[in-house]
Amino acid sequence: MNAQIKKIDTLVRKHLHQSKIVLMIVYGIPEKVLDDDIWTYTWNKYFFFKTKTVFIFKNDRVTDIIIFEYIFRIHFRDSFYNANHTPKYEVVKYY
Repeated sequence: MNAQIKKIDTLVRKHLHQSKIVLMIVYGIPEKVLDDDIWTYTWNKYFFFKTKTVFIFKNDRVTDIIIFEYIFRIHFRDSFYNANHTPKYEVVKYY
């Protein structure tokens, strides 16, 4: 398993099927809420690395997780966990 899949796998093991309340206790209020089913959290590291983590809910439970990674504000890589797709883990690199 490469580092990106390990990162998304760790989030899946921690948060898959958790409720919105538990996620809010762990990470706080989300930066963005879209249709009350998609929550976005953003973390900055060393000023030029940025990570956005998106939690997608169905029936108030986490079903899918996406990690967007940016370097110098350029979209660099996406990591997906899709519960209803094969393969469940997918990494898309843009550069």
